[in-house]
Amino acid sequence: MSKLADTLHAMGIHNDHGLLMRFGGERDVVVDYSAGEPRASIVRGSSVWSPHFKTESNSAWYQRGNKAFIGKRADSFPQALKWAEEQYGITDWLPSPFGGSKVPARVVKAAKIAAMDFIKSRAAP
Repeated sequence: MSKLADTLHAMGIHNDHGLLMRFGGERDVVVDYSAGEPRASIVRGSSVWSPHFKTESNSAWYQRGNKAFIGKRADSFPQALKWAEEQYGITDWLPSPFGGSKVPARVVKAAKIAAMDFIKSRAAP
């Protein structure tokens, strides 16, 4: 994990869901990849999701309202990013401080500013 992730943990933010809830806008989404787990009904592929809304209202129950792109990461992740860019107009992505996924750059930038402020507030006498 990154130093930013450690600071976010101290701030009570532990994953991408919390990151978007705290620093994201109503239309921000996360693009991530899952290697899959057949016994848990998780298919291998990338997905586009948001903590605010379903990105695919007609998805199968096991996709939990997320837009899914089935396949290996090399194939499905670029498809998911392209779809998210077309649907939500997000063109500037950065890796999540928690690893693995991509989130809008403005979300990561806002988290970095808040983390620096948090560090400063704890260091002040």
